[in-house]
Amino acid sequence: GRASLTLRISLLIHEFARLSGKSIDVRIGDVLGRDELEPLRDRKALLDRLHRGVFDLAPAEARGRGQFLPRRLRKAA
Repeated sequence: GRASLTLRISLLIHEFARLSGKSIDVRIGDVLGRDELEPLRDRKALLDRLHRGVFDLAPAEARGRGQFLPRRLRKAA
């Protein structure tokens, strides 16, 4: 299952604090056009497509690094 919104937001805040003052690499992909997104009327299908679009931007070596959630939190999610 997915983690609760509160947990996800707290993890984002933790990551922002951890990365504060450091440089980060940014990748900008191709625009997802209206013709591709318009047929996705189902909210879950749309979110899955957006999620895939974001994670496809990761460099190949970073894709195999594992789960987003720390091991101690995976059971709670």
